[in-house]
Amino acid sequence: METINTALCSSGLSGMVFHAPFIDLHPGFKLEPITVNAEDGINLMRIIEAAIKSSN
Repeated sequence: METINTALCSSGLSGMVFHAPFIDLHPGFKLEPITVNAEDGINLMRIIEAAIKSSN
């Protein structure tokens, strides 16, 4: 099975407790870490676009 590089755009408890663990456990997905601080929040789309480009 081919794996899909996946980034989770979420903040707070729901991303950490619910979404990330299920994505990480599924063998069809490879969860890619992306860390964004408050200063980078404005540039979030650029960070996401860079992650997508780097996964190709």
